[in-house]
Amino acid sequence: MTQKRLWRSKVLLLVASLVVLQCLIDAAFDEHSTEWRAHQEAYATALVEKPRSADTPAAEFPIELRQSYLKHLDLNRVDRCTTCHVGIDNPSFKDAEQPLTAHSGDLLVSHPPDRFGCTICHEGQGRATDKDAAHGNVPHWTKPLLTGDLTQAACAKCHHDNPIPGAPVLAQGRRLIRELGCTGCHQAGELQTEHAVGPRLDAIGSKVSRRWLNRWLQDPQATLPGAKMPHYGLTEVAANALAAWLMTFRDEEVDSHVDDEGDYDAGADVYREAQCIVCHITKLDYADNPVGGNIGPNLLQLGNKVSQSWLVSFFRNPHRFLPHTKMPRYHFSDKEALDLSQFTYEEWVDFDILDAEDAAPELPPDTPEQIALGQRLYDELGCAGCHELSGTKPAPKAPDLSFIGSAPLHQFSFGHANIRRSLPDFFYTKMRSPELLRPVFSPSPEGNLAETIWTHLRPESQFAGTMKLSDGPVSEQLGAILRATQQSGFLDASLSIPEGTAAAQADWLAAHLNGTSAFNPHRMPDFRLTQEEAKAITIALMSLTDDTVSSRRYEVPARERAVFNPRDDFGRLERNYRCLSCHSIRDSGDLLASDLTWEGSRVNQEWLYHYLNKPYSMRRTITLAMPIFHFPDEESRFMADYMSQVFVDTSIGADWYAHQDQADAERGQALFDEKGCIACHQMHGSGGDVGPSLTTQVPEFPHGTWVGDKLRGGWIYQWLKNPQALLPETIEPNLNLSDQEARDLTAFLLSVKNPEFQKTNKPEKTTN
Repeated sequence: MTQKRLWRSKVLLLVASLVVLQCLIDAAFDEHSTEWRAHQEAYATALVEKPRSADTPAAEFPIELRQSYLKHLDLNRVDRCTTCHVGIDNPSFKDAEQPLTAHSGDLLVSHPPDRFGCTICHEGQGRATDKDAAHGNVPHWTKPLLTGDLTQAACAKCHHDNPIPGAPVLAQGRRLIRELGCTGCHQAGELQTEHAVGPRLDAIGSKVSRRWLNRWLQDPQATLPGAKMPHYGLTEVAANALAAWLMTFRDEEVDSHVDDEGDYDAGADVYREAQCIVCHITKLDYADNPVGGNIGPNLLQLGNKVSQSWLVSFFRNPHRFLPHTKMPRYHFSDKEALDLSQFTYEEWVDFDILDAEDAAPELPPDTPEQIALGQRLYDELGCAGCHELSGTKPAPKAPDLSFIGSAPLHQFSFGHANIRRSLPDFFYTKMRSPELLRPVFSPSPEGNLAETIWTHLRPESQFAGTMKLSDGPVSEQLGAILRATQQSGFLDASLSIPEGTAAAQADWLAAHLNGTSAFNPHRMPDFRLTQEEAKAITIALMSLTDDTVSSRRYEVPARERAVFNPRDDFGRLERNYRCLSCHSIRDSGDLLASDLTWEGSRVNQEWLYHYLNKPYSMRRTITLAMPIFHFPDEESRFMADYMSQVFVDTSIGADWYAHQDQADAERGQALFDEKGCIACHQMHGSGGDVGPSLTTQVPEFPHGTWVGDKLRGGWIYQWLKNPQALLPETIEPNLNLSDQEARDLTAFLLSVKNPEFQKTNKPEKTTN
């Protein structure tokens, strides 16, 4: 018996040994047939034709596991990505296929892998060497690989400036979050906006047509393509109730205005002087693309939307109606305001819409019940998040987005969307097709089936929020729900509940309501974003994370930006004329027009004074110019004096002012011809149109308009030495002129003055 037991133990030991041996053989085979070995062998073979350097011949390229151990740099990371991506820092592999290709761009120059690793930007599982595991495509790994533009989301871990250099899609997404008013309902860290993004509604009843408002509330983008207001999926009943309440907000001054008729042609002249097309879309081109600016609202169909009496009051003082508008306050006379309103009222009107409205039956008078429902809808939908309206509640708080990019995945409902379960996919679908993430409602068998359906209907203002479901049998309650949803415009009036059990009837009713927006929680409307916009916002949301770098040595702090908001007379004038809507001054404002930060160092004071009174285009191919504001003389004189004294940098052109006596205009003219400046700049009717004209002719302008009449010598000199130092985005080439060449060319350009002006006006000598 003992002998038999011993024999059996030996057999088991032999079998176990063979199994272990087989496991070792399999492990050795797997180790030598791994994907990463094949990639490295392919790389080594390719190096025979593309030697990396004379010091490292292809034959010596070791096949081994590679990793970046970054714990000693306080990053607490171990990345083995370069085990497969071996050509990441070899420019000669830029055209190779993944994973051997070189990293795109020149980012590795400032972000070398041995110092930053890979997962700090790309996420994924850095320690893994299997492709799926390394890319994070495995269960329970919450940070899958980021590729392409998505990697820009990771820039915010270290970079705290806005915009972040090299991350244009991230910058676009952050801008869209602000422009679309997301922070009216959501907290979003540094992306919060100071003011509501939508127009103030206090005078909307005196402003818009009721029929237009009904259409707008039902589908803003169908009413006006390109509109920023999102689609809430309101039924005709709900939209009509909300419009009824909004129309109660009126303005006495507008309502008391006498409906005089203005002069269309005179209004067209005012429109051209005010350069409205710079800020507003005013027409469509032959391909139906919008023509005009996008700073202000689209003017198409304006005549179908607003009352002429409101337009007159608005043109007189737009800031009374829209305190935060970018539109300046023009010095329109009463007649000019009336004429401009007549022009806009007739010019931008859709007569097909007018004919349809005339043919439609009259709207019934609004009832108190309708108006009360409209008020409840306004509060429930969170309209106050985008619009200011006296006496209304603040918008209900939506989820906090401050760290949404690092939120656990299980907190998100993917509904019936057939997409990858990851944060980027959820955010993109939420932006692009939010209806896919809406869960399909199914009545719970526990409890009252009718009550369950009733309490889930939205908006609550039309259902459980204001009405109680009557007592009685479930089938009768389901019938009452059907009638309520039919009256609210969700279901067709011809539907009736079929015979059957209460459970079957509840399932039938829920199935029909699931095909509408009745179970939509209305927490977020549909902005109908383009693919590019949805992608940009996705990247911006991914950047809102608490996953920051663990070492301060990697942090790039936000650049301190000066805020130009003086409390003196110039500040008052700037706020009145909204100069910063187009111009930039010390990091404040926009770059649609020239930066005025050093305008006093750039142009002569007298020219500036006359230009403010009579602006003109400085390029013969561009007809648009600064609007004609008709400034009172004391204001234009004050602004020219102020900018000439305050908007200066004494270091600009210091060398010119110290050595201008050494300059020679004749040598400068020869240099002008030698460098081919005429290829880009027009002079005396000849030359290119890339840069501004040097001899602009402006009839009846009371000052010289040539380059020597306009610019100061110090600015010209500094510009010629290094144009990008003064304006980084300029396409003017840096000719690397010597100091003497720059002086000579400056002297020549200063000599280019309008002889007619010099002859007739004989201006006093000014310091250039």
